[in-house]
Amino acid sequence: MTAICKLTTATPNNLMSEFEFRKKRPYASPKLIARTINDSPRSSGTPISQGNPPASQTAEPIVKDNEQLKAQDMERRANGHALYQEVFFFCTVPNVGDVRGTGCIYVETVVDQNSGCAFAKVYAAKHAMNSADVLFTRVLPFFRRQGFTIRNIHTPRKSEYFGLVPLHPFESLLATSHIEHLSTGSPGAPHNYLCLQFYRFLQKNFFQPILRKKFSFSLEELQKELDAFIDAYNSLRLSHSGLGKSASSAASKFPFDL
Repeated sequence: MTAICKLTTATPNNLMSEFEFRKKRPYASPKLIARTINDSPRSSGTPISQGNPPASQTAEPIVKDNEQLKAQDMERRANGHALYQEVFFFCTVPNVGDVRGTGCIYVETVVDQNSGCAFAKVYAAKHAMNSADVLFTRVLPFFRRQGFTIRNIHTPRKSEYFGLVPLHPFESLLATSHIEHLSTGSPGAPHNYLCLQFYRFLQKNFFQPILRKKFSFSLEELQKELDAFIDAYNSLRLSHSGLGKSASSAASKFPFDL
């Protein structure tokens, strides 16, 4: 099979149409051309392309985008971040924690809606103390280091999260930290899909691979592996979301693979 190429040659009709097109274009005086070249911030020796806008027009939107990102970052820091929290049942294994015999593993998850950063901690049971523990040991120290403030936390309306403020550990921690507590089960409230999406991400990218490597482990060993995984995950989230102290790139989809 031979490829057939059609060559277009310059015929008198083509030349005439090009001549008529140039003749119909508006006249630009030499002074106007010289003024345009002098006003352009390009470097000397750079050819001017008629199809591209001047450099002054292309540089201005970039500056505006950077200023807009900085303004949004300052607004988020001032108004605070919105967090979502929920606990999930992971699996049943023998000899978990301090109780001999068959036990359960629960994963407490917390996701920041603004930056996409997430946190998780494994427990042998689910109750209010564990719900407050993941905030006290993982979430609040991270936000203090980054200079972020927490505006509110959305949780399901369960006994692990809701109760009397003086007696309930989770409610007392939020009250002393000046964080508003909202329910995801209220009419019109957003669904807690971020925690579910992050938990499924952990199942696929962390729990399944690590359980294939070792069959015997303790919660402390599992938590150390989980902390290292989440530290790397949050570092990437900050660098891609533009909220980190040294981050400058745009936001990416959540979640993403390490």
